[in-house]
Amino acid sequence: MIRPRNKPNAATLETQVGNNNGKIKDFLIKLKVMHDGIPITAIIDTGSQLNVVQEEIAQKIIAMPIDLTRPITMNDANGGEGVL
Repeated sequence: MIRPRNKPNAATLETQVGNNNGKIKDFLIKLKVMHDGIPITAIIDTGSQLNVVQEEIAQKIIAMPIDLTRPITMNDANGGEGVL
């Protein structure tokens, strides 16, 4: 049987959730970064093995080259996969 070992108290949940009714997006780690004076909001996923950047940000803001000759496969948590 699987049981949680540490039950969070109400104060801990309030700190994590804030006043946003506990929606999933409220649990995301967001970090405001600057690149050449342009603000970018990054979402940090500490369990990810792949960093994903929106195409518009990669090409227009960061000017990072994208290699389209090599397909990249990404696996999801449910065992599915998709080609990026």
